[in-house]
Amino acid sequence: MILTDTQLAIASAVRNFAQQQLRPKTLQFEANGDYPPELFEELAELGLMGMTAPEAVGGAGANYVSYALALMEIAAAAIRTRATWTGSHYVLNGAKQFITSGKIAGLAIAFAVTDPAAGKKGISAFLVPTDRDGYCVDKVEHKLGQGASDTCSLRFENLLIEPALRLGEEGQGYRIALSNLEAGRIGIAAQSIGMAKAALDIAIAYAKERQSMGKAIIDHQAVGFRLADLAARLEAARGKHQGHRHSLPKGSVDGKAGCFRNRRGRLLGRHSDTGWLWLSGRVRTGQDLSRCPRLPDL
Repeated sequence: MILTDTQLAIASAVRNFAQQQLRPKTLQFEANGDYPPELFEELAELGLMGMTAPEAVGGAGANYVSYALALMEIAAAAIRTRATWTGSHYVLNGAKQFITSGKIAGLAIAFAVTDPAAGKKGISAFLVPTDRDGYCVDKVEHKLGQGASDTCSLRFENLLIEPALRLGEEGQGYRIALSNLEAGRIGIAAQSIGMAKAALDIAIAYAKERQSMGKAIIDHQAVGFRLADLAARLEAARGKHQGHRHSLPKGSVDGKAGCFRNRRGRLLGRHSDTGWLWLSGRVRTGQDLSRCPRLPDL
């Protein structure tokens, strides 16, 4: 994509602000668990609050490309993990949050800043053997679902990484991260569809078993129609997922998978909520269904 002069100017202004005002204070912000209110006033003065809102209502009237460029620069400045070159090795220090398989994996991929002054172009990617001194698992998160998949908080303390474990060249970490987003989103969408199907199957089985007013609750229109609607949504999601999966060029980043993942996440939430309603007896079918059986693991 060729950026306009305006977009380049916005990216440059935000990069300067992020490197000068945000980067030196990121550790302090994280330790405090918040941002000072004055920071938002400074962002507003740069025109970054309400960027895409029309100028008539006080916005900057910028497009979403400019909005994305601004977010990229701010996100790049907020990365805490550093990889410092010593002449023979990189020394990795910092922390990572919500890392899938961080406890059981043999190798982790870490993105770290190698050139603090270069913004997103100063981020590099590394393969990190998890059995090395300095690789610390601080916490395993307790999640509502997918409990068998460990999600961890990691800490790197003077962890030595040889140059052979760097992925690509220095400064290519941001591009490497983006190149893997699309396939990952397709995978997350597939998981959501699978879990939505499991929730629907459990709800249907229970609706056939539970009796109300002399018949199974699935034979009541309020229940049967709802389940039919969810089944139709599930089949539509499955078809769209397969179509997008086959049309996705290798290594592409077109944004469609992000939207698709978001929609499939909402699908999973809708199916899970419905399954919970049936199992907890909260569906109104003309009598008291307050008995709440144990919710099976999905």
